[in-house]
Amino acid sequence: MRKNFATRPEWQGLRIDHRTFNEHMRHSMATITRRVTGSLEATQAVTEHKDQKLVQHYATLPSRTQEEAVKNVESFMVNLSKSVRADACGNE
Repeated sequence: MRKNFATRPEWQGLRIDHRTFNEHMRHSMATITRRVTGSLEATQAVTEHKDQKLVQHYATLPSRTQEEAVKNVESFMVNLSKSVRADACGNE
């Protein structure tokens, strides 16, 4: 059921360390699941971690500073993606 999220078409052409990227996606999915459900058991089911301690590590609820940093990074990535697409369209 796991998917390699780094294969999404909008990210083609970006240099991404796929192993690190997938680890970050798994961590993000664990955090989102825990935030939405409030359940470590549900988070464990989604991430397929065998160890509850690992689930707790990956499913930490972020602080306000972390949330702001994530929003800034997401905004940067969206702008980068738009820039890459604009460059690709301009070079055709």
